[in-house]
Amino acid sequence: MSGSIAAFYIPHFILLALSCSTLLKIFHSLVSMHVLTQILRLQECLSKYERSNDGSTPQVDLAHMLAARDQELRTLTAEVNQLQSELRLARSLIAEKDSEIQRYVEENERLRAILGEWSNRAAKLERALEIERLSNLELQKKIATQRSHSNTSVEPSEQRGP
Repeated sequence: MSGSIAAFYIPHFILLALSCSTLLKIFHSLVSMHVLTQILRLQECLSKYERSNDGSTPQVDLAHMLAARDQELRTLTAEVNQLQSELRLARSLIAEKDSEIQRYVEENERLRAILGEWSNRAAKLERALEIERLSNLELQKKIATQRSHSNTSVEPSEQRGP
């Protein structure tokens, strides 16, 4: 396609900033401008040939040029259709990935809630265990104190004996 759409240059940094639909519109506009330019050129050639009355008009060349332009237009239309199809596919894949990510986010939130609940339960159990441990220490101290009191009260009665 020498001399066709490839002759139009759009810098890459501009292409990156544009959406796919905007790029398709620009591409379609460029194609339309190119085709219109070719139509004007062909009309100019046709008017030159029509003005020639000597019968030397090369109708074969004109027909060939029209056929070539028609084929180029069909090719460009097919390219536009292909790009639109790829754009729809890309949007579909993006929507699918977004849906998958949303499922992961929801599952993550659910698991965080479960983890928070288990953390609260573990903290309550640790507090209850600490209270129980302190209570056991108090009981052991009381038992030890009572034993020491009972041992001291038993010793004097044993001394009175026989």
